[in-house]
Amino acid sequence: MLLITILFLLVFSTITDNYDLTFKWHHRITIITLFFISILTISLQFPLQLAGFNLLNEQLKITSFNEGILLLILTITIMILIFNATSVTGIKYLDYITIPMKEYSILILFNLIGLLLWHLTNDLISLFVIVELQSYSFYLITAFNNDSYYSSRAGLTYLWIAALASIIILFGCASLYSATGLTYFDGLFSLLYNVNF
Repeated sequence: MLLITILFLLVFSTITDNYDLTFKWHHRITIITLFFISILTISLQFPLQLAGFNLLNEQLKITSFNEGILLLILTITIMILIFNATSVTGIKYLDYITIPMKEYSILILFNLIGLLLWHLTNDLISLFVIVELQSYSFYLITAFNNDSYYSSRAGLTYLWIAALASIIILFGCASLYSATGLTYFDGLFSLLYNVNF
C-alpha cells in the first residue's frame, strides 16, 4: 500500500502545475494513507493473531511486540506530517523549520518502509538491505535544501560516512557467516545461548 501511494504521488506531482496545491495534496494523501494503514493494522491484529507469523522464508517475523512498535512508528509519522503540513503555531522559528516541498512526503514514505520493516527482520542480509533502503531517504533529506552550501556538504559527508559504515556492516555479517555458517538471528541466538563462556 505504501508503494502504491509513493507511485501515485510521483505521478500526481508530475501532472499538476500548482506547487502549493500539490504540496497540500501530497501531505493530505500521505496522512490519509497512514491513517488507513494504522486502522488496517489494528483491525488485523486481533482476529488473525499474526504473532509468530513468518514472511519470505523466515526473513521477516511478526511478533506481538512488533505490532505495537508498528503502530507507534505510524503514529509518530502521522504527527510529523501533520506538524509539517500546517504552520498554525504562530511561532516564527517553528514555522521556519517546516519544509514546504512536495517531495518531502515521498521521502518520508520511503523512510517509513525501512522503519516498518526494520524491526521485523530475522536475517542479517535482510537487515542490511532494509538499513540501506532507509538510509537512502536520509541522504536526500539531509541534502534537501539545494540553496544551502552547508546542506549539500552535510549530505555528501553523510553519504561518505554511511558508505564506510555499510562496508563495516557487510564485513561483520561476512565474519559472522564465515564463523557460524548462519545468517538467521534465531540460529545465531541459539548458537550463542549454548556456548559456555
